[in-house]
Amino acid sequence: MHHPLLHLFFFFFFFFFFILPTTSSPSPELIQACKSSRFPDSCYQRLSSTLPSLPPSPSASTIILSVFNSSLHDIPTAISITHSILANSPTASNLTSAARNCLEVLP
Repeated sequence: MHHPLLHLFFFFFFFFFFILPTTSSPSPELIQACKSSRFPDSCYQRLSSTLPSLPPSPSASTIILSVFNSSLHDIPTAISITHSILANSPTASNLTSAARNCLEVLP
């Protein structure tokens, strides 16, 4: 059985990679954490820019906890974007269906 929070985590993990650019190099730990992601370059950019308070050599659990906290911070933006999609795409059935599904799992 799939847990809705896990789906939500992955949604935010990949959705918000494209919002914040970064100029700093990711740490080796972040590079390792992103190797298994679908979009490693975006993963590096997102984690480097949103997790600047990580210690110099963060543990895996520290990185995971920071990702969850960062994702939770972005929920209001995701809800706003999803409502905008619903309001502006009434005839796009696949898009509105996806937006409704997102709103079902967002708090």
